[in-house]
Amino acid sequence: MAETFWDSEKPIAEIQKNDKGEVIAVKLVSKSNRRYVDVRHFYLNKSGELAPGKGIALPLDLADEVAQKIMEATQAAGRH
Repeated sequence: MAETFWDSEKPIAEIQKNDKGEVIAVKLVSKSNRRYVDVRHFYLNKSGELAPGKGIALPLDLADEVAQKIMEATQAAGRH
């Protein structure tokens, strides 16, 4: 098993992104006694294994506000 950057990780959800096997993973993570919500794109590498791509680690105290703004954006786009 590969080493991880985070001190701890708790998977919350994996969302299938497309038919290429790519996923968006949501995890509750911690590093140096700080907690974050990590939202990251994973893709299949040349070995056929999921590898981390771009993402963002939101400080836990900002996660609700960011989630609310994402919902506002989808509503403004007529998605909800």
